[in-house]
Amino acid sequence: MKTSIAVALITAANLLPFTKPAVAAGDDWGVWTNNEKTHVYAFLRNNELKFWGQRTTWLADIQRNTYVQDKTDGVWQFQAGMCWLGDKKQQQGNVMIYVNSLQCCMSAQFLGNKLVLSAVWQKGDDDLGICTNRVLSKTTMPISK
Repeated sequence: MKTSIAVALITAANLLPFTKPAVAAGDDWGVWTNNEKTHVYAFLRNNELKFWGQRTTWLADIQRNTYVQDKTDGVWQFQAGMCWLGDKKQQQGNVMIYVNSLQCCMSAQFLGNKLVLSAVWQKGDDDLGICTNRVLSKTTMPISK
């Protein structure tokens, strides 16, 4: 009896670092950014999304690219298996992002202190890179409404 309890406790202790608190639909995930702080996602309450991204624009008159920081608003939804590619046996997503005419299905995972976003599919123009694979870190960047 003592042996089985000890085994159960050791197993639970070994699994503890891999468990994450459940994320509910409509929760506030907070503000996340890539290392360069060129792409920032704010997953806010009531499915509100704010996104700051860097757009590349070719300037023909000076023959070079320029980078412009742009902000856009949208909405997001979270639910396990809410979108997929193919017959659901292929890649599945748990986050849908809607910005203007853009729709994107993403797989979101909290790994360590990072949020990993993996693109599953997108419909519409994504000139800001919203639907791009990213490893993000939590940030305290202020949000302007």
